[in-house]
Amino acid sequence: MSSFIIKTCTVADGPAIGRNNVAAFWTDKTWIQIWGDRTQEHVAEQAAKRGRRNLLLDRAHRRHLQAVDAETGAVVGYARWVLPDGGCSGDDSDPCHRLWTEAQIPDVDEEVRREAERQSASADWTFTRGPIDGIDAPIEAMTAKLRAGKRYMVLDYLCVPPAFRRRGIASALVRRGLEEAEKLGFDTFVLAMRAGLRVYQKAGFVLLDHVLIDATEYGGDKDYGGWCLEKKCVSTP
Repeated sequence: MSSFIIKTCTVADGPAIGRNNVAAFWTDKTWIQIWGDRTQEHVAEQAAKRGRRNLLLDRAHRRHLQAVDAETGAVVGYARWVLPDGGCSGDDSDPCHRLWTEAQIPDVDEEVRREAERQSASADWTFTRGPIDGIDAPIEAMTAKLRAGKRYMVLDYLCVPPAFRRRGIASALVRRGLEEAEKLGFDTFVLAMRAGLRVYQKAGFVLLDHVLIDATEYGGDKDYGGWCLEKKCVSTP
């Protein structure tokens, strides 16, 4: 079994991360419904086109980690963390933008940014939600209520494709972010899907609330839902 390395990302990693994320989400029967008759391969290539632009969004607060195969260099996992937004300015000199800078996407020149925008705009990224539209509303309401008034560092994304699961990759990505949250003195929040619950609970997250939704009538899972978890910081920055 190949080993893996946790490392930071650059904008050039965007296409590979996009493909990785679709492979991870394609195990969610409910999520697949929004793509209609489009194949995993097609959706993955569209995500690849959007990858560079997505990594450049909100550089002030988003922090990115990837797991790569130590032998091949292939992306085998990805995590996105979001620092608290304390009503800061859009200026890169704002102190909150200088936290955990090693996991911040390095800035690029205008030509690279325009090309990333062009590639993203060319992607077929339209959803055919149909009757499944609005299914996440109870999850969104629960999340908004639990996060109201809190300054969390949020684990916004965790994606490990099924071929690379049960190797400690997800746990390593979570652990690296939690180490930084502890240094900075932030409590951490995650909205989990069922597939990630054990990973978060093993890392010390505590369940705050959850919502279960029977999505079988839409072709989804019977136990589709969202689980909100929190990990308290045990030290002060």
